[in-house]
Amino acid sequence: MFSNKQQVISGDPLVEAQDYAKARWFSVKGRLGRARFACYFLLVVLPILIAIDVLQLLAKTHQPGLLDNLMRESYIPWVIIAVAVVAILPLVIQRLHDFGWPAWLSVGLVVPFVNLLVLVHLFIGAGQKQPNRYGAPPRPNSPAIWMLLGFLLGTPFLYFYKIFKTYLLFLLIAIY
Repeated sequence: MFSNKQQVISGDPLVEAQDYAKARWFSVKGRLGRARFACYFLLVVLPILIAIDVLQLLAKTHQPGLLDNLMRESYIPWVIIAVAVVAILPLVIQRLHDFGWPAWLSVGLVVPFVNLLVLVHLFIGAGQKQPNRYGAPPRPNSPAIWMLLGFLLGTPFLYFYKIFKTYLLFLLIAIY
């Protein structure tokens, strides 16, 4: 029935009898569960946030106008936005497919305030358990996905509580 089938070996005959869709990163076909979506989304967004913060630290410590010049007079912000869109849009479309919704609803991500509601629903909404017109349900998450999700969700807390920033500042001072 579905072209991309995969069986999960769990010891449970009901789980083993069901076919699951294979997770694909840069494809707009198929479905993606909420834990994998959160992992992949954070794997794209966190490095961008960290890179911006490192640039801010460098600008504050060495060249006060560096960040303003980079953001105003270069193509770097546009490249960052393009890479993020290319990496995140297929994930959003697959996640919408998990609800049984068409890809064009991803347009809601560009509407102010609606985008917040769409993102919250993508992160916490439960997808359909049965196969839908977009394919078989996503395979159950392995312990590795749950550990990665825990790490990625824990990283912003350390980051926002200035532990990571302080470490980077000391590292930059030690280098120079």
